[in-house]
Amino acid sequence: MKNQVKKSEVQAPNTNEQNIQVLVKHVADLTRINNHSEARLMIANHFSYLKHFSKKFEAIIVIHKLEGCLPISISDYRTEKTKDMLNDIRRNEGQEICNLIYNSL
Repeated sequence: MKNQVKKSEVQAPNTNEQNIQVLVKHVADLTRINNHSEARLMIANHFSYLKHFSKKFEAIIVIHKLEGCLPISISDYRTEKTKDMLNDIRRNEGQEICNLIYNSL
């Protein structure tokens, strides 16, 4: 994978509403360079109640690196987990925050 991201670059800023814009910018930057799973990992790391998604996205990143590409079945799984994560964000943070994050992906 040519656009390797260091684990430290996937760490999210502090968890509070004032940092949502920073999170959204970092997620958009990762997405722009095709680091879609890393972007999702950053979101999961940002919100303490989403930590259970972190391991799932980390595993997806490992599979992607091992295979050299993301298998379609794993991509579908990532999409499913992303929807679940966004639903949790919508319930906890509200529709507006969820929309900002969704639009950055």
